[in-house]
Amino acid sequence: MQQQSPASFDSIINNIRLEVLTQAYYRADNHWNHENVCSPFNRLYCVTKGNGYIENKRGRIELAPGNTYLIPLGTTYSYRCPSSMEKYYVHFRLEVYPGRDIFDGVPEARRIPSPKGIGALLKRLSQSTRMQDVLHAKAAIIGLLGQFASDNRIDDVRRSIAVAEKYKTLFNYLDGRKFTGISLGAMAEEMGMTLPSLSRHFKKDTGLTLTDYIASKATMRARELLLLTDRKVKDIAHELGFQDEFYFSRFFRKHVRLSPQEYREVNALR
Repeated sequence: MQQQSPASFDSIINNIRLEVLTQAYYRADNHWNHENVCSPFNRLYCVTKGNGYIENKRGRIELAPGNTYLIPLGTTYSYRCPSSMEKYYVHFRLEVYPGRDIFDGVPEARRIPSPKGIGALLKRLSQSTRMQDVLHAKAAIIGLLGQFASDNRIDDVRRSIAVAEKYKTLFNYLDGRKFTGISLGAMAEEMGMTLPSLSRHFKKDTGLTLTDYIASKATMRARELLLLTDRKVKDIAHELGFQDEFYFSRFFRKHVRLSPQEYREVNALR
């Protein structure tokens, strides 16, 4: 008898997307000292040597060898290293659809004991140029994330996947486009809906208006580029479709409450 998977299994597997933004093995010293950092992506730290800690109003979490830590996007911590620390880090997203991360809303950092030898393995794999090592590294990262996602409700993911499938045409339309000058009417036409109907259904399904969703995508991408590259603000503004860096800076400050340069200075760390 042929065994069949649950109807939702393939959909869940195919809609969850791991995007590794950057990864490396890093040696921190006492200059690794950053106040009130809030990132637009998740951080995975696999600590192998030395000690550090992160802290906020909820308390202090020691970063100790033999442990792996998930610091969810949107959480705010100060990062400290009194002397030295070595870690393999991954900055990543694990999304069901663009803007809906599996770990979005997780209120605080989490810790698990590192699987035996995982730090050394990831350090070696991260420096390899062989495809098999790249795939092994990805599998190892997914394995770690699976442990952190153990209490995420599958029903919540299924609801998000239903949104992903319903608005797939819209998300594809927005993918890779400049964020300024997007026509809401054209989006509705792509979906085969009137604009009022699309706006009403999208707000009901996602909790965001179309305009707020586009703005959140723009600020997310801007925050990424500010933290993960050394590109000039004017070049980032141009990539996102803003006519000049002053218009972009006003837009960014409105949504993030810091100028682009201030945001970069506060939040950039490894």
